[in-house]
Amino acid sequence: MGGYNSGHYNTSNDGNLKTATSTVTYLRFMFITLSVACLMQISYQYGGGGSGSAGGSSAAGSIFGCTTILYNVGNDKNDNEGVDSNTNQHLRKIDPDVPINSYIKKKKKKDPSIIEIASNEDIEIEEDIEIESSDVQEEIKIPKFIIDSIYKIEQDRIDYNITDEYRCQQYGVNVLPQNERHKKRIFFGSMLANENSDIIKAHAIEVYNMYHVISFVESNTTHFNTPRPMNYYPFESKNAKQLIDSELFGISQKTNVFIDYWLEDQPELLYMQREVEQRNTIWKRWITQGMQPNDIGIMADLDEIVSRDFLNSLQVCDYPKLQHDPSTRPDCQAPKMILSSIQFEGSPQCIKQYEWFHPDIILGNCILDVGDNSGRVIPERNINKNSHGNSHLNVHINKGNRQIEWGTRDYNNYPQDIIDSKRFPLWDGRDIREVNGNEIGLTNYVHPYNDGHGTSAAYGTAYHLHNWFNDLDVLRHKYATYGHAYKEAITDPLSKIQGDLDTLVRCHRNLGNDVINMPHDAVPYYIINQNNNSIEIDVEEEEREDNEKVTKKKVVVPFNGNRPVFFQNLTYVKERNELVTKLIQSDEKKYKSYYP
Repeated sequence: MGGYNSGHYNTSNDGNLKTATSTVTYLRFMFITLSVACLMQISYQYGGGGSGSAGGSSAAGSIFGCTTILYNVGNDKNDNEGVDSNTNQHLRKIDPDVPINSYIKKKKKKDPSIIEIASNEDIEIEEDIEIESSDVQEEIKIPKFIIDSIYKIEQDRIDYNITDEYRCQQYGVNVLPQNERHKKRIFFGSMLANENSDIIKAHAIEVYNMYHVISFVESNTTHFNTPRPMNYYPFESKNAKQLIDSELFGISQKTNVFIDYWLEDQPELLYMQREVEQRNTIWKRWITQGMQPNDIGIMADLDEIVSRDFLNSLQVCDYPKLQHDPSTRPDCQAPKMILSSIQFEGSPQCIKQYEWFHPDIILGNCILDVGDNSGRVIPERNINKNSHGNSHLNVHINKGNRQIEWGTRDYNNYPQDIIDSKRFPLWDGRDIREVNGNEIGLTNYVHPYNDGHGTSAAYGTAYHLHNWFNDLDVLRHKYATYGHAYKEAITDPLSKIQGDLDTLVRCHRNLGNDVINMPHDAVPYYIINQNNNSIEIDVEEEEREDNEKVTKKKVVVPFNGNRPVFFQNLTYVKERNELVTKLIQSDEKKYKSYYP
């Protein structure tokens, strides 16, 4: 920034301003007024919503010509600059290279409620000018989160009622030597959107005190680059402070929560490419928080929850993909572990027969700016107008996904000279979620049949609480505006919008998996006998020596499997199931049903 003098002011709830001096020219006063208007606009115009979601006006619009900038809210105990001791809130610009017209920081030596405006315009301002408000905004008090005993009992059972050796045997790996256990810090990252509060609570209870750093990112635009209101914008946002100051995800001595904001004006980024760039902010946060080569990074959506048992296993089990030898340089061609997630569609009672293939796990030694990048190549990237990779629409810039020949879908698909020299690139936040990088299949329990089910979909190393909405009109809005948008989602019957929603309808209407004219993308769900908690499944017979086609037979088995800690609340489970049934009945009265 260029040299400047600063004007000072205090903000109040009603935004009234009192001028402390009249010694400046009209133009200088207008400059101060404009700066204040920009700041107040940024500070107070935030609304509901989350990244990647649609609707509403921009949380930090530009009706005064203000430039939107990228800020962070967090509880980083190592960075004291810009800390308000009353709120423990940090206001920092993430990327110093982002061009801006103004920035905001807390003053260190004066009243902590005073905010300084700095401009890169070459305009002098009299030092004795002050603009004050009549009141000081009341501090938001955030109570500390307390784990309910019903969840604490289950957490303790998972954490302590099993030996390290047996925990690792479940996943088919050896236990680490005693002196190597509990050495890895775990860094988690997710976008923030219009998540149901139940999802946030379920996630927090499952992972409580397990993550060292949690990085959230919210955007003020949809996948279509249209403005959207924000749920977690800073400057005294209660929602943001609840995620950070309540210790919802763990006590502050163990878990640090950060919320960063992707407010960049990049209209060339559309659809999922926009989200790809937003996820890179998570990677930047991991770097600023000192991720090391032996640390673990987990990239996910907030409704994708790593099971508590598996998080414990990451600390004590010797997973080949998570081994780090400082004297050995990894090639990083396929460094990822991808978890097998149980898919709960809309409610606890609807479990799909197929597993989900996220979250994604990677060790720090293959992450850019953490591992050794010497001699490695930089992957080529592109964005395209329809996000399907049509080459004639490609715009070759260093944004978005890697190009298809840089391992995006096939970890063996690299330029031949890269394969021969093993100069595979390191991974940043854009790659961890979207690039294949997995050669070992989904990580799950090694003996699913022994636990009483026929596929790995009833057991998992993670949980996917998909489409957990309390309002189906909000759900329809999601499907009309997100990265794989369906324009008729606002009016069509649920089953026509997407196969997952058809599964939701069939499950809650007890229609089964054999209905006539079921949509082609529909997914079968487990039909559970509630009387004895069993299911009927197809089991493959052993392959005969003459290599004849393997046949299947139906058997009834106990419907066992691991479940989120949050589902220990059986009252919630019952009420959630009943709510979704009522929501579907109401939706079909309004928008009709795909089925008679």
